[in-house]
Amino acid sequence: MANRIKGITVEIGGDTTKLSKSLEGVNKNIKNTQTQLKDVEKLLKLDPTNTELLSQKQRLLADAVSSTSDKLETLKKASEQAAKTKDNYDAWKVKYDPIKQKIGETETKLKDLKEQSKIADEQLSKGEISQEKYDALQKEIKETTNELSSLKKSAKDVSDEFGNPISPQQYDSLQREIVETQQELQNLQREAENSKTALVKIGEASATIEKVGDKISGAGEKLLPLTAGITALGTMAVKTTADFDAVMSKVSAVSGAVGEDLDALRAKAREMGSQTKFSAAKR
Repeated sequence: MANRIKGITVEIGGDTTKLSKSLEGVNKNIKNTQTQLKDVEKLLKLDPTNTELLSQKQRLLADAVSSTSDKLETLKKASEQAAKTKDNYDAWKVKYDPIKQKIGETETKLKDLKEQSKIADEQLSKGEISQEKYDALQKEIKETTNELSSLKKSAKDVSDEFGNPISPQQYDSLQREIVETQQELQNLQREAENSKTALVKIGEASATIEKVGDKISGAGEKLLPLTAGITALGTMAVKTTADFDAVMSKVSAVSGAVGEDLDALRAKAREMGSQTKFSAAKR
């Protein structure tokens, strides 16, 4: 992205700066958030129903959505400014290129003069050149420096005159950057909604398990809520096979457990249920 929009300027808060520079902060935030999201995702693979991890993921996604929205707004603002001036590019280039070439030549000349000055300093101290010749060199350096400053001001004036236009290629690249950022934002919003839905489902499953636990009247125990993955199911003892199957269906829906994984959960639930006065019917 940095190379794609390199050279594009944008006015933000009254200050004109390179677009890539104005996006440095927001891109850094997005990168840091993505790194943290990857770490959370790794942990969620081990514990898919951990509400603490899901809540953290939800917060990180919200941050990512916010940062990406800021990035999109900045890109759109740059596009609006560029659209007003892109047709001026050819006319601007005719006036700007000769000045740019002259700036390059003057910079090279100034660099050579400064190298000569270093040698002249030593020669003057040894009496190898006259003071007059030394002073003439310093005068030329000063004049060349002033000339370079004047050329750079002229270049800025020309760019301001034509609205700092960008090339058609740069404009097209900017549009592609906007489209990709819009798609990225939509993906993040969709992922945030899915994460929210997962949290809601876990909440519903937890409520169901607690309700079933209340049915255990003589044992003096209640089922633990589903809050930190499969290991937090607790003593899932119920009075009837129907109750047991209903709860396991909820667990399967939330955790995604099927086949052997679901059978293992059933066995664990019965094992923990056998520690109470009541247990699920054997199947």
